[in-house]
Amino acid sequence: MSGQASYKLLRYVLAGGFSFLFEYSVFVSAVYVCGASAEAGQAVSYILTLIVNFLILRSWTFKSKDRGNVHKHLVKYGILVTFNLPATMLLIGWLSTMGLAALIAKIVVVAATTIWNYFVYDKLIFRQPLSPEDVI
Repeated sequence: MSGQASYKLLRYVLAGGFSFLFEYSVFVSAVYVCGASAEAGQAVSYILTLIVNFLILRSWTFKSKDRGNVHKHLVKYGILVTFNLPATMLLIGWLSTMGLAALIAKIVVVAATTIWNYFVYDKLIFRQPLSPEDVI
């Protein structure tokens, strides 16, 4: 793996960690500071995190310089999010029926989605056009 690819992967992991902390902080604030229900806190924290995560992934992790395609990136990101929710639910359910504890199944599925999402972000959603140096 090249140095540039290694740094991109590191940024991806850091962005994911930040997104988790952001989502958790918003959830805790909504429920315990603002008095929202757990369901409302989850909805607010999830939606805000999707927005923040998209912006971080696009601008910092994958360093998209393609300013004209924000809408295209957002649509692809939305499709991935829409795919991930039922896919993760089905995988966790399947692993649980296979005898794996739900807590362990959740960890396995989060690891799997983290890996496949990285490749989808890198190769499909935020793919950078080839530079002349890449062609040579």
